[in-house]
Amino acid sequence: MNDGDLGALHDPVRIRIYFLAALPLETRKRFLAEARAGLLRTLALMRMDLAEYERENSRLSALATRGAIELTRAQLRWLSTCGRVLVKDLP
Repeated sequence: MNDGDLGALHDPVRIRIYFLAALPLETRKRFLAEARAGLLRTLALMRMDLAEYERENSRLSALATRGAIELTRAQLRWLSTCGRVLVKDLP
């Protein structure tokens, strides 16, 4: 595995954070709310997939899905941190 494939993954939400300061406050709030809602929907689907993999005793698929769930949970925590900063008026 090459080092470029490790570490921070491509994250379209994280990339957009750089541009949010240029947007009006209400647009920032809406973006954050929509991103959070999308991540929660994705998390729910992944948890359903995990339950199915566990029923099927598909260990490798379950492990991979657990990793995806943990990454999504980390995104939600990070988005919460961003929200505390980005819902304020920025200079």
